[in-house]
Amino acid sequence: MPLIKIILLNLLMFGLAHSQQKSALDTHVPEALKHYIQKMLCGGKGNCFADFENNKISIGFDSMTKLSDIKAGDPIKILWFRSKALKKKPSIGPSFLGGPRSPFSFTERELNSPVSSLVSSSMNPLRGMWFVPLLEKNKIINFAIIEKYDDWGAEWHCAGEMQIGRSTIAGLWQKVITRWPKSGGYNPVLIQIGEYSWILHVPEKDDYNLTFLLYHHDTSADSLNLMNDPSYSTLTKSKDLLLFLNTPDVWDRVY
Repeated sequence: MPLIKIILLNLLMFGLAHSQQKSALDTHVPEALKHYIQKMLCGGKGNCFADFENNKISIGFDSMTKLSDIKAGDPIKILWFRSKALKKKPSIGPSFLGGPRSPFSFTERELNSPVSSLVSSSMNPLRGMWFVPLLEKNKIINFAIIEKYDDWGAEWHCAGEMQIGRSTIAGLWQKVITRWPKSGGYNPVLIQIGEYSWILHVPEKDDYNLTFLLYHHDTSADSLNLMNDPSYSTLTKSKDLLLFLNTPDVWDRVY
């Protein structure tokens, strides 16, 4: 193959890879998702608020709260690490169930790579997931989880009636958006690992930061010596956190 064709082919492949990386961190909210959120806040059969009156206390709202009192905050895009960074599919569970000591296997090259090259906005058959902050009097009370699957006709759906998300991260996310507000041009995203652990990434800060928002069931990652700033002003270097994920037994602690 002539040298010029090889060069052009390499440039094309680089461009495609770069566009895929950029798309994962594209925080533009789809119009169809915006419409679904508006519809969701109106209540009705088949969405998160189908039985709001009977469930509002259990999901963190006051007994006097009306559905019309709730506002939606800026949606948060959910990402996952690309499968090539995994030894095995994480769904097989922790080591005491026969799973791996750690499902993560980031190579030296990946440890030093930009976050955008390591994450994906879809995980087959899941084609997208967003957390929608639910606010009352400008305070985040909980989150609605909105997702899209291929076998649902690729339309947005709430993740089960009245399964409003994880209230434990509401206070933590309030701190994040106070430090990294949309008004300042920031659009922080979350990377899900395991069942109960979430990693914060602020793309506009740089492409080399990853900080635990919630580690397993704890609301603090201080014990990991990875995040000692409760205001999230100082973010963890991505390499440090990825090295932690490579360590033995980590899956038992993030599952």
